Amino acid sequence: MWGPVDSLRRTYARRCRLIRKLIAPGLAGVVAVCFACGCAPSRPATRAAQQKRRRGPEGEPPRRRARPAPKPARDVFDTLKDGRSFGTLVKALEAAGLDKELRGPGPFTLLAPSEEAFAKLSAGELDRLLKPESKEKLRAILSYHVIPGKVAAEDLADMKSVPTIDGRRLQVRMKEGMIAVDGAMVVEVNIEATNGVIHVVDGVLRP
Repeated sequence: MWGPVDSLRRTYARRCRLIRKLIAPGLAGVVAVCFACGCAPSRPATRAAQQKRRRGPEGEPPRRRARPAPKPARDVFDTLKDGRSFGTLVKALEAAGLDKELRGPGPFTLLAPSEEAFAKLSAGELDRLLKPESKEKLRAILSYHVIPGKVAAEDLADMKSVPTIDGRRLQVRMKEGMIAVDGAMVVEVNIEATNGVIHVVDGVLRP
């Protein structure tokens, strides 16, 4: 004979079987819908698969986009002022009154003598040139370093001569793989400015 406890157990078991019969089809439908919609949980990707996605289909490192070169923010004269080796040239351009011209619309190509170039002048010559009474002579010398238009070093290397802003011409040739202008070597090239370009020379050019 079955006691009250056994009867309760049989009743509980029947209810559980009934609940499973009612719920099971619904769960199967939900799972099927999830897989059809693509919302089923995916397995975590392996380390190799993650690296492959990062590296690309051929396993190569991802290519970084080349950043464009920054645009120049200053004109020729202010670019010289910001430089570390043009203090004497800046002072000479101001004394000759060419600073305002090199701040103009241009474009200009400046062959800029370095500090070492000015150091090659004879003793006392620079001081004499910087005096007010020597302004025209100084201006004539410095104008010989300014080319109208923007001439990149690659183009300058292909030229035999090039005009200056006062109508004279500079002789250009290649010497041991470097550009020589009237005997002075171009030691640094293509310093960009908003109104032109600067090439550094190792000597002061003379008309």
